[in-house]
Amino acid sequence: MSKIRKFAVGAAVAVSSIAIAAGPAAASPSTVWTVGPGSPQAFNAVSSSTKLELNGILLTCTNSTASGTLSSKTGNPAAVGNISDVAFNNCTTPFGPLTVTPVKPWSLNAVDYNAGVTQGNVGNVTAKLAVLACTFDVVGKASGNYSNATGKLTVDSVVGDLTVQNSVNCGAIAKNGDKPSFDSVYDVTIPGGGKPTIVGSNPPA
Repeated sequence: MSKIRKFAVGAAVAVSSIAIAAGPAAASPSTVWTVGPGSPQAFNAVSSSTKLELNGILLTCTNSTASGTLSSKTGNPAAVGNISDVAFNNCTTPFGPLTVTPVKPWSLNAVDYNAGVTQGNVGNVTAKLAVLACTFDVVGKASGNYSNATGKLTVDSVVGDLTVQNSVNCGAIAKNGDKPSFDSVYDVTIPGGGKPTIVGSNPPA
C-alpha cells in the first residue's frame, strides 16, 4: 500500500473544531438560550489535545485554536454562535505532514441543556486537507459538549457526523463517503479573562 494511500486514513479527519453537544438531555428541549456575561460575547478557544482518526489511523495536531461570537437566541436548534476563525497547527500523520485549511465560518448550534452542559453541534464544517499528492474535503458537523463550570468545550464527534468528499489521488484509503472522527478539548475564555456561559430554558407558553 502506497504512502499516499495509507496516509489518507489518518488525514481525513483534520476538520472540525468547536462543538456544543453531548451530555444528559433535559426533560423538555430548550427553546431559549441565554449567553453570558454579555450578548454578543466574543470568545477564544485553545486545545493542545487534538486527535483525528479515519479507519484506525491517527492524525495529531499540537495546537488548535478557534474564535468567534456567542449570542442569545431562541429556537431549537438555535445558532447561538459562529466560529469566524479556526486553525489546526503542526499536524502530522504517520506518512508526513498534513495541511488543514478550514473554509469559514462554521456555526455553533445548541440543541439541549441540562445541569450546566449545553448539547448541540458545530455546523457548516468544511475543511480542505492535503498530504503529499492526496487532497480531499471533510464536511458535515461535529458533536461535543460545553460545560459552564469548567469552561471546557469537548469535541467528541460520532461516526456519521463528518464525511469525506472530493478525494483526489488518495486511492481507496480516503474514499468519498468515508466517515472520519474528531476528538479534542478546548479551554474557552472571553477577552479580559473568565469563561462564557450558555444557559438553555424552556419557559411555559
